[in-house]
Amino acid sequence: MKTPEVVRELRARYGLSQHKLATIMNVSTRSVESWEQGLREPHGAAARLLQLLNTDSAVIKTLENIDAPNLALDLATDESNLTIEGVTFANKTEYRAALNAIVSNMYEGFQPTKADIAYFAAHIGQPINPKEVLSWVKTNHGELFDGNK
Repeated sequence: MKTPEVVRELRARYGLSQHKLATIMNVSTRSVESWEQGLREPHGAAARLLQLLNTDSAVIKTLENIDAPNLALDLATDESNLTIEGVTFANKTEYRAALNAIVSNMYEGFQPTKADIAYFAAHIGQPINPKEVLSWVKTNHGELFDGNK
């Protein structure tokens, strides 16, 4: 099934408006509209969440009960100034790419610091050096590696 059909079928199955699905997924209503119209594809965390919603009905009930404003995923963003946690990005494309990557990782439990965001912002557009990134994370988030030595 293609994305537009998946989104429409999910909404019909759970009796959700576009706005309610957008709220549950923490995306804009416009995003849901564009997925249903086939104008855009969901990516990152939204794509994974759609897959989960499509395979497990318990997920929708869990997400409906989450108080989104009180989530631990607080992130200071300002799209008009292209800043995340006070770090300025060169353009909207870089800002959106960074924001999507950060939020996706936050859903997996990673809590980035301003220094993390500044480090990765400084390296946008450069080839990824896994050893350098791993070194950065180990140096700045060693607690993630405790017991994994």
